[in-house]
Amino acid sequence: MPKIPFSTRRYGRYYFRRRVRLLDGKDIHVIVPLSTCDGQEARERVAILTAQFDRVRRTVNAYFEQNQTLDADTIKGLFETELRNCLSKLIMELHDPARDPAARVREYRTMASAFDIAQRPGTGNELTEAQRRMLEAAGHDEMDVEWVACDLDRYCGKDTIADEMMALMAEGLGVEPTPAVVARMKHVHLQAMAETRRAAAALMETAKSAMAQVTTEREQLERDRNREAAQLALLVRAADDGNGLELRVSGATLSMAKSRMTHPEKTAYESRWSAGIVAIGRTLADALETVRRTLLRLADKEATLERERKEHQRSVDAHQEALRAHQDAVRDLDIRIANNNDAEKQIKQRLDTATEALNAAAAKDRQANAATLLQERWLTVISATASASDKVTIDDSGKVAVAPQLMASMPEPIRATIEKDAPDWARGVIQARHELAEARQQAEAAEADWKRKTEAVSAEQRRIEKSRKVLDAVVSGKWDVAITDGYMTMRHDSDTERRNVQRIPLADMEPSLLHAAQAFTHLSTTTDSVLELRESLKKERSALAKSQPERASQIEAEQRRTDDKVREVLRLPPGWGQGIGR
Repeated sequence: MPKIPFSTRRYGRYYFRRRVRLLDGKDIHVIVPLSTCDGQEARERVAILTAQFDRVRRTVNAYFEQNQTLDADTIKGLFETELRNCLSKLIMELHDPARDPAARVREYRTMASAFDIAQRPGTGNELTEAQRRMLEAAGHDEMDVEWVACDLDRYCGKDTIADEMMALMAEGLGVEPTPAVVARMKHVHLQAMAETRRAAAALMETAKSAMAQVTTEREQLERDRNREAAQLALLVRAADDGNGLELRVSGATLSMAKSRMTHPEKTAYESRWSAGIVAIGRTLADALETVRRTLLRLADKEATLERERKEHQRSVDAHQEALRAHQDAVRDLDIRIANNNDAEKQIKQRLDTATEALNAAAAKDRQANAATLLQERWLTVISATASASDKVTIDDSGKVAVAPQLMASMPEPIRATIEKDAPDWARGVIQARHELAEARQQAEAAEADWKRKTEAVSAEQRRIEKSRKVLDAVVSGKWDVAITDGYMTMRHDSDTERRNVQRIPLADMEPSLLHAAQAFTHLSTTTDSVLELRESLKKERSALAKSQPERASQIEAEQRRTDDKVREVLRLPPGWGQGIGR
């Protein structure tokens, strides 16, 4: 059963318990016995006392709000007195004989008989002898007959119903209230009252039978609960083999040693066992059997452990002997370590020599990185100034000069690079841009005078177109280019057996595009030099790795980082060289 609020249970009996803090800050603890051992009755009584407790608390708080004081004992006594009086009234009402179902049935039956007699014509408020004999024949005893007489005189007679009320009811129904109509309505009213009391008596009889059945079922349930509680207590004691009950499974039931039981335990054991209790007992018996088998295994294991302990002691003795032999071996090892230290000093000297060689290789690597970084920075400068080539020139000292406004818009790394000396190929590209710009100006002037110089312009256009194709072929990287003796020699690698060779006179090419091709050729030569330097460094590191195998992985990692830097530096910007001169 769920816990009942504001209650406690002690020795099977229920108590009302409540604590409250009043407006003056005092804590009052009230405990009142509920005079019952039944949980349902205790729940109902607690609900009533809780409501009464709240009413008393409001009254006491109102007393304090009027600036009047009471001591704690007085307040506690006030609460306990009110709650005890409320509980006493409740118990008296519950045990009032008038609330007995049998008494209520007799009351309804006597009133129904009184109404039956009153509705007959010519009946007064007194019972006649004939009516008394009729009531006795109907099953009423002498006391019931007297109650019928009393009800007829006080509640059920014709004079208890006023003629004026019946007349008003008749008028309400649209009927003329004649004496006959009023008498008929009285008869109908008394008949209805009799049927109502008779139906109430029958209903109370049914309720009485149902209550008796519920009471019987509750008593049987209580007996079953007590029996199962005793059986569970027996199982709890049997769960300890030290009590000697020897709980075991015997077919579909349980078996225990009756000689070790008390008389109440024997009674519970011999009573009927429910399926749930048997299932619990079987589970407990199985668990006990498992524990018994486990104890036997533990005993065997303890004996085995004792044998293993003795074997272990013998192993320890042998280990100590081996330890002494190991200490002798350690002393020999110390002598060997001293010899290895001398050899280590010699190896260190050789390592210093190899380190010097590695430093020299690193210096060459730095030179290669510096050259690659310089080429990359000037490529960035050339790309950044491509859209404003007219604002970039070469001064008399050979340095690149940029218009102040354009220079101010450049990032700081590009400005720092421009202030340094430019490589030849960069100056060639800038110069080629200026020459290309001049050629474009000349072309624009020639276009204005195209009617006079149609043939000259067409020839110049063919020359420029041829130069563009040559320059595109050079930039594509599919042709090997060499400029000697006034000719540009181009070789294509598409066929390994028959090489496609073209010799183009330099005089047939447009000067600015020629300069651009020469600059790109110089850039390719510089790139080849960087690659050759990388290959040289790679060979030196390979030789160093062979002389120092313990550093082979480190040297190989450094070579991979160098290759990655060279590949990243030599990677031209997207579209570089495509469409120059177009």
